[in-house]
Amino acid sequence: MTTPFSNFGWHTVLVFAVPTGALTQDELGQAIPKSNRIKVMAPLKVKPLTFAHSRIQRPPGMDERALLLEGYCLEPVPLPHSILPQTWAEATWSGQPGLLLPHGPH
Repeated sequence: MTTPFSNFGWHTVLVFAVPTGALTQDELGQAIPKSNRIKVMAPLKVKPLTFAHSRIQRPPGMDERALLLEGYCLEPVPLPHSILPQTWAEATWSGQPGLLLPHGPH
């Protein structure tokens, strides 16, 4: 049996910090938004990245060595609605820590 996802890499754990609407205090006693950490498992693969010919705009300050990764949400399914578009996730892909900004259908 073949799968359309056979060329995707190992599963990557994405960690989203989703605001709860409540406030907490930092170590200095200042109010900061409280958030829940939501883990999402997603197999990813690299796609060629050329911002000059893409509808995706490079966010200000993004490293020139940025990668465009394609994948899908494996767990949880469906992706929680509390993870809004333009929410950055902590990710480690191919041994390198970084940030991931999801694009496309939610």
